[in-house]
Amino acid sequence: MTVLRRLGLAIALLVAAAPVRPARADDQLGELTKMLSSSSDKARLSAVTALARLGDKRTLKPLVTAIHDPNTQVRTIAAAALGKLGHRAAMPTLRDVAANDPDADVREKAGNAIAAIAKANHLPTEPGEQVATAEAKPRHAGFGRQAHAVENHPDCMIVVSSSSDDSPGKLDKAARKAHSDALRAEVTAELKASPTVTLSATDAQKWGLDTRHLDLSIV
Repeated sequence: MTVLRRLGLAIALLVAAAPVRPARADDQLGELTKMLSSSSDKARLSAVTALARLGDKRTLKPLVTAIHDPNTQVRTIAAAALGKLGHRAAMPTLRDVAANDPDADVREKAGNAIAAIAKANHLPTEPGEQVATAEAKPRHAGFGRQAHAVENHPDCMIVVSSSSDDSPGKLDKAARKAHSDALRAEVTAELKASPTVTLSATDAQKWGLDTRHLDLSIV
């Protein structure tokens, strides 16, 4: 599921009329990410299992972190979860793990994840491998250190056109502006952190991406 589908073509964020707070899903993701730094194997295992169940592309970064965990079970779950997530940005890490992890089960899970992501994105399983297509397409410089890796780029461009605080209550203009500015900054930060979208018109032109405009409102 792309970020565009998650956000929708028009966003109405339901938050309290007082301070703007992160959505519950963001709170959960943040807490689980923090748990990955716990000294307790049980806590980290619980966190990576919960992240795997979310099926949210925002779990990409914490799962990539978890795949280097000292606990074998945590690494195994993280590798399998990255395969189900299907995002090609995980490929370089998974290739490294499949070749170098000291545990055979982790290497196997990473290999399976590579195959799943390659199939979902019509990519070669190994760098330099040819993928049959109807038309030959030009190659671009890729991510990682592989000369023939497929270039990783966003799926669309998003422009945050406006933000406003239309919530009930007797808030003055200054307070409403502060809330709407905080909302815009928070959503913009989330978009910048996502590997599936770009806010840059230059990137959109380079890759021929569609542009979607968002109007944010606190109601």
